[in-house]
Amino acid sequence: MVFGEAPLSCKTTGTLTDSGVDETTATTLLFPNKAVATLSTSTVVRLPNEVEIRGTKGHIKVPCPFWCPTKLEVTTSIGEADLKTELFEFPLPTKADNSFLHVNSAGFRYEAECVRQCLMKGLKECPTARLKESL
Repeated sequence: MVFGEAPLSCKTTGTLTDSGVDETTATTLLFPNKAVATLSTSTVVRLPNEVEIRGTKGHIKVPCPFWCPTKLEVTTSIGEADLKTELFEFPLPTKADNSFLHVNSAGFRYEAECVRQCLMKGLKECPTARLKESL
């Protein structure tokens, strides 16, 4: 989703537990525009569980836990050696919303509202998150 196209190649190496379950993995994805993504997983060591997207004009950090963040940090280059960092905090749930089942799950409200809007319009697919893209 970040690069807007499928990777040209994907290589993964790792280790398995004695029972054959993935224990540790390291994956590299290469994209047509010379972009590279690296991913790490482990059931043995604690990883930061955050995402960093880096480019020539700055970077975006999605802090832990990246699957349900409460903020984004965006750092942009504003000069040769100068950086500007902005923090974008997501709205916190209200007391009425405070009955969520999972930690930081208030972010699902946007997805749920999108589904609601699609259903009200008789749509079977969301125009901003098409099935083809999620596959």
